[in-house]
Amino acid sequence: MVADDLTGANAVGVLMAKENYRTYSITNAEKLDAVGLRDCECIVYPTESRSIPPQEAYDRVFKAARSLRSPDVQVYVKRIDTTLRGNLGSETDAMLDAHFGVCCGRGTEIDFDWQTIG
Repeated sequence: MVADDLTGANAVGVLMAKENYRTYSITNAEKLDAVGLRDCECIVYPTESRSIPPQEAYDRVFKAARSLRSPDVQVYVKRIDTTLRGNLGSETDAMLDAHFGVCCGRGTEIDFDWQTIG
């Protein structure tokens, strides 16, 4: 799970841990090797990108999302601030681009389960 700040990231991490998921919070990609994707069920990665320029936020989220890519990962999540602060568009684009390629013009289809989402 990629989030734009430590507080929001760890809030989700705590919820995951309460549901008995082995959860790690990391603050940089170098720590990812020490943790190892196979040793946990949820990695929480805050990018501290809420109050920086949109392109820099995109770059941080893209790098974070790419560093988490693995065949062992089943779900990727981008946490958005509950009050909609920050670089919502550029960070969401970065997450999609990191996992699906540049979505526009590539025919990528993303399916949502609207009953689950509400």
